[in-house]
Amino acid sequence: KDANLTETDLSGAEVKQGLFVGANLTQARLTNATLSQAILQDANLAGANLAGAELTQANFKKASCPGTSFSGAELTYADFSHADLTEADLGGATLFRAVLHQVQDEGASFTDRPSALETDPELAQVGMTEAMARDKHGDSIKVIGWKLAENDRAIAEKRTDGMIKVITDKKGRILGASIVAPQAGEMIGLWGLAISEKLKIGAIANMIAPYPTFGEISKRAAGSYYTASLFSDKTRFLTSLLRKLPL
Repeated sequence: KDANLTETDLSGAEVKQGLFVGANLTQARLTNATLSQAILQDANLAGANLAGAELTQANFKKASCPGTSFSGAELTYADFSHADLTEADLGGATLFRAVLHQVQDEGASFTDRPSALETDPELAQVGMTEAMARDKHGDSIKVIGWKLAENDRAIAEKRTDGMIKVITDKKGRILGASIVAPQAGEMIGLWGLAISEKLKIGAIANMIAPYPTFGEISKRAAGSYYTASLFSDKTRFLTSLLRKLPL
């Protein structure tokens, strides 16, 4: 507790239930270290390198992590509530079920690097999951998707188990995407590009997708973003007015 570990090299170390409350880990090197259930509450990790580290169920509440590298780190169930992640690099990090409540993350690089699991069907993910997006943006996010059961290629090959889920903010900017489908790893790159280039969902909805392909579900999901507004009461009212106008 409150220890000074500035520039300490703990690469490859294995620490279970370690207590680092208030510790100074500035510029420390913890690459590929295992810190299972570690408590780093209020710790200073400015500029520290935790690339490839395994920090499952780690507690980073109110931790100061500006410029810290978590690239490729395993941060499953990690709690970053009220932490400072300004300019932090979380590219390629696994943030499954991570808590990002009221995080300060200006300039932070999140998981815009796609990942895929060679299961059957394949599972691919990029950006924020729905849970992560709700922690950060609340209920203002929009969740859209499309099932493989409605994809002609999937129906033809009798491989209809799977779907795509896309998360956007209230302005339509793409925050994350998850795909469970044959060739999901081949399809997720499109969404990684969209996130890194800060594209809005309309860019995917307007693209021309080859037919019949599994990848068409990306365009279909993006197009469903506009379904509610196209069939809203306001749209129906305007349509009824237009019908009454003389030709």
